[in-house]
Amino acid sequence: MTTIDPGDNSHRRYALTPGAFVLLLVCIAGCSPTDSNTSDSLDLGTAEFDENGVLRIETDRYSINLRIPQHGNSAALSDIRSFLQVQVDQLSESVRNEPEPGYFETHQYELAGDWETAESDYLYTFIVRGHWYTGGAHAMPFVKTLTYSKADDRRIGLEELLNGEDSLTEISAMAREHFSATLPLQMAEAGLEPDWSNWRTWFVSNNRITFLFPVYQIAAYSEGEQMFNVSVNPGTRHLFNLDYFDVYEP
Repeated sequence: MTTIDPGDNSHRRYALTPGAFVLLLVCIAGCSPTDSNTSDSLDLGTAEFDENGVLRIETDRYSINLRIPQHGNSAALSDIRSFLQVQVDQLSESVRNEPEPGYFETHQYELAGDWETAESDYLYTFIVRGHWYTGGAHAMPFVKTLTYSKADDRRIGLEELLNGEDSLTEISAMAREHFSATLPLQMAEAGLEPDWSNWRTWFVSNNRITFLFPVYQIAAYSEGEQMFNVSVNPGTRHLFNLDYFDVYEP
């Protein structure tokens, strides 16, 4: 498990690194390496993971590369499995829809995933990253964050951290101003609109919230995943529920 201290790095892109994933080839349960015509989805709820939280199976048509946490808040572990189950099911559907079995000889499908944590004195977040490959020029990364209270392990949503829609609108404007210097604004505008669905991927430190934007949400694939930080200070404290933050005093 890795713990993140993001620092004041709102100008940086949060890119995928070689160490971000444990690439362990696995496949759908019940399929052998030489006979993968069946494409029933693996049930992560009953699958057997090793002592490191790794699942290992492989087929000649695709590989699934996953590592998940094995201990801690049972609700959080269930949430992570549920999210990854959707990815597994989608991969199975893609395999079923591929009309030419010979395609897999040169374009094996792949799903990879790993996790890390970020935390403050009040909250902890599981950050689940991975990527898809179903042909084409490159894989498609994904990222999901799940945040919980340290006091009672309750799932915490962004609406609980901000003081309403006005706060989100102000943060949206701050982000548009920040990215206007580095990204084509026309592409970024839709992904930075003050719609809660655009701001679902985030984690916190004691005096900062960091938003993550997956590839294509506000920038081209070549620009990678984007990151935007908002410090909780005297000038921004009105945006936040201070039960979950410490105000930064410069």
